[in-house]
Formats: sequence, C-alpha cells, structure tokens
Amino acid sequence: MRPCGGLEERGCEVVVDECMDGEGITSGPAIGRAQELDQILTASSIRAVVPCRGGELAVEILFGELQHQTIRAC
Repeated sequence: MRPCGGLEERGCEVVVDECMDGEGITSGPAIGRAQELDQILTASSIRAVVPCRGGELAVEILFGELQHQTIRAC
C-alpha cells in the first residue's frame, strides 16, 4: 500500500511533486521547494496541503522564496 493510500481510498486525489523524493536533509533546493509550494497554494484544484515530513528548514522558503502577493490573491 502506498503511504497515502488511505487518502486515495477515501476518494482524494493525491499529488506528489518532484521535491518529494525524501532524499537528503531537505527535499530539494529552497527555490525549487518554494516554486512547488507556490504552485500548490495557488492551484484552484487543490483543496488541502498536507506536509509529509519535517519542516525544520521550511523557514528557508517561508521568508525568502515564496511569492506572497500571488498567494494572497488566491
């Protein structure tokens, strides 16, 4: 069973982006993670975001790379 199989069994479509490989201390460079999160937060088809790991280094993107104005507009 996939780790997110429980959500899929309940009818949810699960989206796993490229920065979700689980390799290394972070899932990718800050700019790549920020771009993916921007896309996820501004996509009208995505209704929930569930972080799947850590978060200790999220500050790199929260205060540096995210497009806050674009996200606010959504």
